[in-house]
Amino acid sequence: MKHSILYLANWKMYLSYKQEIQFFSSHKKQFIELAQQNNATIALFPSYVSLDALSQETKNTGIVIGAQDCSAEIPGTFTGQVSAQSLAQLGCTFCLVGHSELRKLGQINGQVVQKIIRLYENKITPVICIGETEAEYKQDETTHVIKQQLIPILDLPYLKKMIIAYEPVWAIGSHKTPRPDEIEQVFAYIDSIIKESDKKLDYRLVYGGSVTSSNV
Repeated sequence: MKHSILYLANWKMYLSYKQEIQFFSSHKKQFIELAQQNNATIALFPSYVSLDALSQETKNTGIVIGAQDCSAEIPGTFTGQVSAQSLAQLGCTFCLVGHSELRKLGQINGQVVQKIIRLYENKITPVICIGETEAEYKQDETTHVIKQQLIPILDLPYLKKMIIAYEPVWAIGSHKTPRPDEIEQVFAYIDSIIKESDKKLDYRLVYGGSVTSSNV
Protein backbone atom coordinates (compact mmCIF):
# COMPACT_ATOMS: atom_id res chain seq x y z
CA MET A 1 0.00 0.00 0.00
CA LYS A 2 1.36 3.40 -0.99
CA HIS A 3 1.24 5.96 1.82
CA SER A 4 1.50 9.72 1.81
CA ILE A 5 3.99 11.47 4.06
CA LEU A 6 2.94 11.41 7.70
CA TYR A 7 3.98 14.02 10.25
CA LEU A 8 3.24 13.32 13.92
CA ALA A 9 3.59 16.24 16.35
CA ASN A 10 3.33 15.48 20.07
CA TRP A 11 2.74 18.76 21.89
CA LYS A 12 3.18 17.13 25.32
CA MET A 13 2.39 19.67 28.10
CA TYR A 14 4.39 22.59 26.78
CA LEU A 15 1.39 24.86 26.22
CA SER A 16 -1.71 25.80 28.18
CA TYR A 17 -5.17 25.38 26.67
CA LYS A 18 -5.30 28.98 25.43
CA GLN A 19 -1.74 28.79 24.10
CA GLU A 20 -2.50 25.62 22.13
CA ILE A 21 -5.53 27.20 20.50
CA GLN A 22 -3.56 30.35 19.71
CA PHE A 23 -0.60 28.38 18.34
CA PHE A 24 -2.79 26.45 15.95
CA SER A 25 -4.71 29.54 14.89
CA SER A 26 -1.45 31.40 14.17
CA HIS A 27 -0.02 28.53 12.09
CA LYS A 28 -3.15 27.03 10.54
CA LYS A 29 -2.35 28.34 7.05
CA GLN A 30 1.20 26.94 7.24
CA PHE A 31 -0.07 23.55 8.42
CA ILE A 32 -2.51 23.36 5.53
CA GLU A 33 0.09 24.41 2.98
CA LEU A 34 2.58 21.84 4.31
CA ALA A 35 -0.02 19.09 4.00
CA GLN A 36 -1.03 20.11 0.48
CA GLN A 37 2.48 20.67 -0.89
CA ASN A 38 3.77 17.31 0.31
CA ASN A 39 0.63 15.19 -0.13
CA ALA A 40 0.96 14.72 3.60
CA THR A 41 -1.15 13.94 6.62
CA ILE A 42 -0.32 16.08 9.63
CA ALA A 43 -1.39 14.65 12.98
CA LEU A 44 -1.30 16.95 15.99
CA PHE A 45 -1.32 15.56 19.52
CA PRO A 46 -2.36 18.38 21.88
CA SER A 47 -3.38 18.00 25.52
CA TYR A 48 -6.73 16.40 26.33
CA VAL A 49 -8.39 19.73 27.09
CA SER A 50 -7.77 21.06 23.56
CA LEU A 51 -8.91 18.00 21.62
CA ASP A 52 -12.48 19.10 21.05
CA ALA A 53 -11.67 22.66 19.97
CA LEU A 54 -8.85 21.61 17.64
CA SER A 55 -10.87 18.76 16.19
CA GLN A 56 -13.44 21.33 15.09
CA GLU A 57 -10.77 23.68 13.74
CA THR A 58 -9.05 20.99 11.64
CA LYS A 59 -12.07 19.61 9.80
CA ASN A 60 -11.49 19.31 6.04
CA THR A 61 -7.94 20.70 6.27
CA GLY A 62 -5.74 17.62 5.81
CA ILE A 63 -4.80 17.95 9.47
CA VAL A 64 -6.01 15.36 11.97
CA ILE A 65 -6.02 15.18 15.74
CA GLY A 66 -4.62 12.51 18.02
CA ALA A 67 -4.51 11.94 21.77
CA GLN A 68 -1.35 11.56 23.83
CA ASP A 69 -2.67 8.50 25.68
CA CYS A 70 -5.87 6.69 26.64
CA SER A 71 -7.14 4.45 29.40
CA ALA A 72 -6.64 0.70 29.13
CA GLU A 73 -10.07 0.26 30.71
CA ILE A 74 -13.63 0.33 29.51
CA PRO A 75 -15.70 3.19 31.01
CA GLY A 76 -16.09 2.75 34.75
CA THR A 77 -14.66 3.74 38.12
CA PHE A 78 -11.31 5.08 36.91
CA THR A 79 -10.81 8.58 38.26
CA GLY A 80 -8.68 10.88 36.11
CA GLN A 81 -8.56 8.60 33.07
CA VAL A 82 -9.91 9.23 29.57
CA SER A 83 -11.54 6.43 27.61
CA ALA A 84 -10.87 5.57 23.99
CA GLN A 85 -14.62 5.90 23.48
CA SER A 86 -14.48 9.57 24.47
CA LEU A 87 -11.47 10.17 22.23
CA ALA A 88 -13.36 8.73 19.28
CA GLN A 89 -16.33 10.97 20.01
CA LEU A 90 -13.98 13.96 20.04
CA GLY A 91 -12.77 13.07 16.53
CA CYS A 92 -9.35 11.57 17.30
CA THR A 93 -7.81 9.66 14.40
CA PHE A 94 -4.69 8.51 16.26
CA CYS A 95 -3.57 7.90 19.83
CA LEU A 96 -0.08 7.46 21.27
CA VAL A 97 0.48 4.40 23.44
CA GLY A 98 3.60 3.25 25.27
CA HIS A 99 5.40 6.58 25.18
CA SER A 100 8.65 6.39 27.15
CA GLU A 101 7.59 9.22 29.47
CA LEU A 102 4.62 7.10 30.54
CA ARG A 103 6.65 3.90 30.71
CA LYS A 104 8.87 5.75 33.21
CA LEU A 105 5.79 6.26 35.37
CA GLY A 106 5.15 2.52 35.43
CA GLN A 107 3.20 1.76 32.27
CA ILE A 108 3.97 -1.85 31.30
CA ASN A 109 3.65 -3.82 28.07
CA GLY A 110 0.43 -5.48 29.21
CA GLN A 111 -1.24 -2.10 29.67
CA VAL A 112 -0.06 -0.99 26.23
CA VAL A 113 -1.71 -4.06 24.72
CA GLN A 114 -4.98 -3.32 26.51
CA LYS A 115 -4.91 0.28 25.29
CA ILE A 116 -4.45 -0.92 21.71
CA ILE A 117 -7.51 -3.15 22.12
CA ARG A 118 -9.57 -0.22 23.42
CA LEU A 119 -8.45 1.92 20.48
CA TYR A 120 -9.35 -0.75 17.92
CA GLU A 121 -12.76 -1.09 19.52
CA ASN A 122 -13.28 2.61 18.82
CA LYS A 123 -11.70 2.74 15.34
CA ILE A 124 -8.67 4.80 16.39
CA THR A 125 -5.23 3.98 14.95
CA PRO A 126 -2.65 3.34 17.69
CA VAL A 127 0.77 4.95 17.43
CA ILE A 128 2.88 2.42 19.33
CA CYS A 129 6.02 3.96 20.83
CA ILE A 130 9.02 1.70 21.33
CA GLY A 131 12.69 2.32 22.05
CA GLU A 132 15.67 1.61 24.25
CA THR A 133 17.35 3.58 27.03
CA GLU A 134 20.86 4.98 26.68
CA ALA A 135 22.29 2.19 28.82
CA GLU A 136 20.58 -0.42 26.67
CA TYR A 137 21.81 1.32 23.52
CA LYS A 138 25.40 1.34 24.76
CA GLN A 139 25.12 -2.34 25.68
CA ASP A 140 23.87 -3.16 22.18
CA GLU A 141 20.52 -4.35 23.52
CA THR A 142 18.31 -2.29 21.19
CA THR A 143 16.89 -5.24 19.24
CA HIS A 144 16.29 -7.23 22.42
CA VAL A 145 14.33 -4.38 24.01
CA ILE A 146 12.30 -3.74 20.87
CA LYS A 147 11.40 -7.41 20.58
CA GLN A 148 10.23 -7.45 24.21
CA GLN A 149 8.02 -4.44 23.54
CA LEU A 150 6.56 -5.72 20.24
CA ILE A 151 5.96 -9.43 20.84
CA PRO A 152 3.05 -8.97 23.32
CA ILE A 153 1.37 -6.73 20.74
CA LEU A 154 1.95 -9.15 17.87
CA ASP A 155 0.51 -11.93 20.05
CA LEU A 156 -2.91 -10.28 19.91
CA PRO A 157 -5.37 -12.61 18.12
CA TYR A 158 -6.26 -9.79 15.78
CA LEU A 159 -4.31 -6.75 14.66
CA LYS A 160 -5.38 -3.94 12.42
CA LYS A 161 -3.87 -0.75 11.09
CA MET A 162 -1.11 0.66 13.29
CA ILE A 163 1.88 2.96 13.36
CA ILE A 164 5.10 1.92 15.09
CA ALA A 165 7.13 4.87 16.30
CA TYR A 166 10.76 4.08 17.05
CA GLU A 167 11.77 6.63 19.69
CA PRO A 168 15.04 5.87 21.46
CA VAL A 169 14.56 7.02 25.05
CA TRP A 170 18.04 8.54 25.06
CA ALA A 171 17.23 10.68 22.01
CA ILE A 172 14.03 12.27 23.29
CA GLY A 173 14.70 15.90 24.21
CA SER A 174 18.45 15.31 24.28
CA HIS A 175 19.45 16.85 20.93
CA LYS A 176 21.06 13.49 20.12
CA THR A 177 19.82 11.13 17.42
CA PRO A 178 20.85 7.75 16.04
CA ARG A 179 22.70 7.69 12.73
CA PRO A 180 20.45 7.17 9.67
CA ASP A 181 21.96 3.72 9.12
CA GLU A 182 21.12 2.77 12.74
CA ILE A 183 17.51 3.82 12.22
CA GLU A 184 17.38 1.81 9.00
CA GLN A 185 18.72 -1.25 10.83
CA VAL A 186 16.08 -0.93 13.53
CA PHE A 187 13.33 -0.53 10.92
CA ALA A 188 14.58 -3.62 9.11
CA TYR A 189 14.57 -5.54 12.38
CA ILE A 190 10.99 -4.46 13.15
CA ASP A 191 9.96 -5.56 9.66
CA SER A 192 11.58 -8.95 10.24
CA ILE A 193 9.74 -9.47 13.55
CA ILE A 194 6.41 -8.65 11.93
CA LYS A 195 7.12 -11.02 9.02
CA GLU A 196 8.02 -13.78 11.49
CA SER A 197 4.66 -13.27 13.18
CA ASP A 198 3.04 -14.32 9.89
CA LYS A 199 0.43 -11.60 10.17
CA LYS A 200 -0.62 -9.39 7.30
CA LEU A 201 -0.65 -5.94 8.81
CA ASP A 202 -1.26 -2.45 7.51
CA TYR A 203 1.51 -0.70 9.41
CA ARG A 204 3.93 2.17 9.07
CA LEU A 205 7.26 2.85 10.71
CA VAL A 206 8.19 6.35 11.82
CA TYR A 207 11.10 7.79 13.78
CA GLY A 208 10.89 10.24 16.67
CA GLY A 209 13.35 11.77 19.12
CA SER A 210 15.08 15.17 18.87
CA VAL A 211 13.74 15.78 15.38
CA THR A 212 14.42 19.35 14.23
CA SER A 213 13.95 21.42 11.09
CA SER A 214 17.59 20.75 10.21
CA ASN A 215 17.63 16.96 10.60
CA VAL A 216 14.06 16.05 9.62
